[in-house]
Amino acid sequence: MKTVCTFLTLLLISVSVCCHAQQTGAVHAVLQAEVLVDGRVITLGDVARLSGASPAALDTLRGVQLATAPQPGYSSHLTQREVLRLLHEAGIQELVVEGADATTVMTVAIPFDPEPLVAVAKTSLAGSLRRDGLSLELTHSETLPVIRLPRGEVTLRPRQASVDRPRSHMVAWVDILLDGSFYRSVPVSFSVSALQQVLVTRSSLNKGQVLSCDNVELEQRDIAQLAANPQVGDCSNLKRRLRRNLSTGEVLLSGELEAIPAVSEGDIVTLEVTKGAVVLESHALALTDGQVGQRISVRATLSQEPVLAMVIAPGIVNVSER
Repeated sequence: MKTVCTFLTLLLISVSVCCHAQQTGAVHAVLQAEVLVDGRVITLGDVARLSGASPAALDTLRGVQLATAPQPGYSSHLTQREVLRLLHEAGIQELVVEGADATTVMTVAIPFDPEPLVAVAKTSLAGSLRRDGLSLELTHSETLPVIRLPRGEVTLRPRQASVDRPRSHMVAWVDILLDGSFYRSVPVSFSVSALQQVLVTRSSLNKGQVLSCDNVELEQRDIAQLAANPQVGDCSNLKRRLRRNLSTGEVLLSGELEAIPAVSEGDIVTLEVTKGAVVLESHALALTDGQVGQRISVRATLSQEPVLAMVIAPGIVNVSER
């Protein structure tokens, strides 16, 4: 419906201009060399002085939109030929464009207070990071550049980012909308402190060591300084072994524990050799770790050559001979 109305309006303008031109002479648009526009679009009335038609027709012509206004700090250029082409595309034919060969257009810019933008970004980032037992502190860390906007109703819309954990330096993006339409985005930087109770080693621990509550204690640490998320849960639920060596006072991180294998490298295991209905048992040295159902390399007590055996239970492996 809006498109139909716009078309009819332009048609009426064209008819009015044409009739007036036939009666009193051509309608003239005198292009100005430099202009300032106060809005998001460039109209014919912004760039040219109009004459040769009735006041009502001239007012309507002044409102004809030619192009999008440049962002503050930038400029755009319209030549006489471009203005004529844009008018013809709008259905306006009987118009004489004269004056400057081209017009330079700049936008009136209004300084925008950055405080609301920082507040919106801070609230959004805090909401993304918030969790039980976490004490957050966000400090705006970098001064924003001067932001200038055209006139219009400003809406600030934070981007919802997927955040897996706090980091010492984080950025929240905020979109600026003018009159309901996207205009630009602004990154807002924060220094982050995120205090939480975490598991910390009481002493140095070795790779492969099975953890218990005797090995760790709870301390409050800034997890934003960590390389990964801390290990969650009560120490009584650990019951796994370390993937690497840890120093005294080091935070236990997620992913640094692994399940205790049914057979560990260096274990003396029961080796079952099955041949038909006969099962022979001996002992062997496990050369690798293995869970139930996995094949590992073992070396029998009375042999120098390793063999592949299936882990069938904790501490028991089997070799089947057909």
